[in-house]
Amino acid sequence: MANTVRRRDPADASIGSEELQRLLLDSTGEAIYALDMFGNCTFCNAACLRLLGYQNAGELIGKNMHSLMHHTRPDGTPYPSVECRIYSAFRHGEGSHVDDEVVWRADGTSFPVEYWSYPIRESNVLIGAVVTFVDITERRREEQALRQSEEMFRQLAENIREILFIVTPDPPRMTYISPAYEEVFGRPCQELYARIGAWIDAVHPEDRLHVRSVFEQSLQGAATAMEYRVIRPDGSVRWIHARSFPVQATQGKLARIVGIAEDITDRKRAMEEMEVARKAAESANRAKTEFLANMSHEIRTPLNAVIGMTDLVLETELSFEQREYLETVRLSADSLLTVINDILDFSKIEPGRIDLEVIDFNLRDGLATILKMFSARADEKGLRVLCEVANEVPEIMRGDPHRLRQVVVNLVDNAIKFTHKGNVLLEVRVEAEGDADCILHYVVADTGIGIPADKQKIIFDPFSQADNSTTRKYGGTGLGLTLSKRLVEKMGGEIWVESEVGRGTQFHFTVRLWTSQKTMAGGIAQGSLYKARGPEEVLSVLVAEDNRVNQSLVKRLLEKRGHRVVVVTNGREVLEALKKENYDVVLMDIHMPEMDGFETTAAIREIEKETGLHQRVIAFTASEDREKCLAAGMDGYLSKPIRTPEFVELLENSASAPGKSRSEKV
Repeated sequence: MANTVRRRDPADASIGSEELQRLLLDSTGEAIYALDMFGNCTFCNAACLRLLGYQNAGELIGKNMHSLMHHTRPDGTPYPSVECRIYSAFRHGEGSHVDDEVVWRADGTSFPVEYWSYPIRESNVLIGAVVTFVDITERRREEQALRQSEEMFRQLAENIREILFIVTPDPPRMTYISPAYEEVFGRPCQELYARIGAWIDAVHPEDRLHVRSVFEQSLQGAATAMEYRVIRPDGSVRWIHARSFPVQATQGKLARIVGIAEDITDRKRAMEEMEVARKAAESANRAKTEFLANMSHEIRTPLNAVIGMTDLVLETELSFEQREYLETVRLSADSLLTVINDILDFSKIEPGRIDLEVIDFNLRDGLATILKMFSARADEKGLRVLCEVANEVPEIMRGDPHRLRQVVVNLVDNAIKFTHKGNVLLEVRVEAEGDADCILHYVVADTGIGIPADKQKIIFDPFSQADNSTTRKYGGTGLGLTLSKRLVEKMGGEIWVESEVGRGTQFHFTVRLWTSQKTMAGGIAQGSLYKARGPEEVLSVLVAEDNRVNQSLVKRLLEKRGHRVVVVTNGREVLEALKKENYDVVLMDIHMPEMDGFETTAAIREIEKETGLHQRVIAFTASEDREKCLAAGMDGYLSKPIRTPEFVELLENSASAPGKSRSEKV
């Protein structure tokens, strides 16, 4: 019959009390052994054997435990039994607790333990001791890692300029503050350990209420951030930026608050200096803008008279010699005007002060007007100027016709300037089309002198031309293409050139325009947009102009066209005149004494809120304030100096365009 081993239940009543004690001691995880008065082992449990690396109790019973476990210190030196704290304690009949002991295994390796010893007495006579111990290797490893982390934190905290702090919430107590506190606040760290509110005493009185409120929020477990000022003992003021973060313990309870505070005084000072510099730059820009506006006004005003009066004289009977002289005057005035326009536009587009308008306009009519402008110059040079617009190009578009026209005019002007025979071709086609917008591709091609390949990259740079002799021979500022490039990019497109010396040049550019809502809804009634005036239509025009020469010029130009003209010299006279009589249009100068054009237009619009009538106001200025004029509520814009055909056409079309007049109820 085979031998069987039956595991006894510790609760079995047949088990003897001594065996029951052994079973209970073997079941515990702590190592336990007993000693007699000579230090010899009288008992050891299973955990003791396992931790010390022995197979059975016989290897320990009767052996001196100090010789087995404590014979050598960790550094390799002998460890006399008389120095053993366990023996010292139980021989005096005392218990002991040691948490930094090292014991040796049977294989000669050692490990750290924490142990407790208890004296054993029989009939009040000391007969030995019981010792329990646990392996604390993992604990030591964790403690070492923690010490390393704490050391790294300490080195970090003590060597950075920021203030690191740790606060426990209940009751509020500062458990750590880095040395940077003393440098920034000028106060000792020790005061915070004694009283946490000491740092708030240093806060600027104007910021203290806010700081207390935010600090209370952090004690409630909220992550916070704030800026405040502190007053150091020497009276200097420092700006602080502080952040705090809650650290949660088990069950969501707030364990501590950790935070960082930094001195941002230099940053604040730099920002203040930048703000001062920004305001100074803005002031300088405003001064420059005002200067340019004044210069524009002062230059364009007499130039307006020169060009306008020259046009008037050219419409009279003249000898061949007289006409030649006057046409030279007109050509020179036009060149001067081009230079002024380029410089003023460049001064606005460089700092990004040009805004685009978005209005409906007739694209084909605009192109026809441009070609009409250049017809005389082209005829003089024997050139043909052609225009081809693809059928798919919408007639009515939404965008900025003024800036688009400016680009086309620059390119066509250059093409005619640098072409001596042949033709200039303006093409427009659709590059891409969306639901509500499209990209148009413009091409201005000529048969002129061409541009060398190595110069094609620089022609769009400010003040650059393909050849230094170009300016001397053809004139110009070297800004036209730069302005065109900036305007095209602002309209969501790009511009480039293809050219061959002696064979001509092609300038390409694209722009993004929007499909007119009126077109999408089914088209605009025939003749309802920039509408032509019939020969029988006479306009009543109120001219607000303080310059006598310009008064005379405008009056003669309009009266020659059969219009009725009334002239006043300032805004107050405009308002008085409008009280007495209705006018189809007010031609409003901007720079006038007593009440300028902007103030006058604003006053007119205020009156209209009560009357329900609308007065057409056309800006007439030499200051290139087109965007500002339209934003101020004016219906249109005419620039000085006057180009006679363009001036009359734009004024008549603006006055005749559909809309509410003073004689119509809104």
